[in-house]
Amino acid sequence: MRHLLGPVVTVTLMVSAAMANAEELEGVITEVDAEQGVIVLDGGETLRLAEGVSGEGLSPGTEVKVSFEEREDGEKYIGQIELAE
Repeated sequence: MRHLLGPVVTVTLMVSAAMANAEELEGVITEVDAEQGVIVLDGGETLRLAEGVSGEGLSPGTEVKVSFEEREDGEKYIGQIELAE
């Protein structure tokens, strides 16, 4: 158990640092590719779920609010997703 603490803390810090530069976006899901972990919003934005972010319950027509980060590869990775109010 003690050997896992270092990597867990490192990953947590990396995710926290990455989300410090996060942008937010609201929209309605138009497409979901659960196998690839990708959603498309009504504005045409294609976003990928970051590792550890669940896409369970997401379906076309669902209005969501996402926090995402655009990485060096140009992909937008969702760090947090919730139903829009």
